[in-house]
Amino acid sequence: MRNKSLFWIAILIFAITQCTYHNEEDYFGDNQDNCDTSNVTFTNDVFPVMQINCVSCHNTNNTTAGVNLSDYNNIKRYAESGSLLGTIKHLPGFSPMPPSGPKLDDCTILKIEVWVEQELNNN
Repeated sequence: MRNKSLFWIAILIFAITQCTYHNEEDYFGDNQDNCDTSNVTFTNDVFPVMQINCVSCHNTNNTTAGVNLSDYNNIKRYAESGSLLGTIKHLPGFSPMPPSGPKLDDCTILKIEVWVEQELNNN
């Protein structure tokens, strides 16, 4: 009888310890480990992000908040001032971009950071 009780207690303890809450990030992380930043370029990594996510509101004809991100020189100017990274990282003191949605994924932000650290090359 005692062996049966110990068996059921062991099963119960096992079941309780296995019932925990996990989310996707617990299993897969934030994907920065899988983010290839070995060859970040303006043309392949930074400019397409600006075209897809920013230029519809921040272009030559529509400079929302006076910001134009339609070409290298303008993007470089905002990157040099720190406002580009401040806004896409949703840092305090900056208007978060995009304003009505989640920030860019961590890998994309990391690639833009690498580009800034690599002296904002027009490559």
